[in-house]
Amino acid sequence: MGFVPIFITLGAFVGMFSLLVSHNMGLRRKRYMAAVEELQNQLQVSSPKISSEGDGLRVLEGEFQRQRAAKKVSELEIAKIERLFQEAKLGRHAYRTLIRTKPYAFVAKLFGHRPI
Repeated sequence: MGFVPIFITLGAFVGMFSLLVSHNMGLRRKRYMAAVEELQNQLQVSSPKISSEGDGLRVLEGEFQRQRAAKKVSELEIAKIERLFQEAKLGRHAYRTLIRTKPYAFVAKLFGHRPI
């Protein structure tokens, strides 16, 4: 009976760790998706083919370059949009890095988190 409390405590620690990491991954993913949605609003793009996953950021960047070449956006808007692109790329990189890191990779597989 002496080892039962140790196993219960260890199991609770692993469970709490898994839930915390899964929650953190979800927040990072939501932050990235919010940045992509804000970019869509700023660029006034409502195409259904643009999603927050996959190559959606690349499509938005191409649209931004087209609008910039056509001079449809002001210098102030350009600075804001470039900052949003930077935030989205940084968020995507942080999410991917977290999923690849060893102890978190197991939790990502367990809870079904996939790279963006």
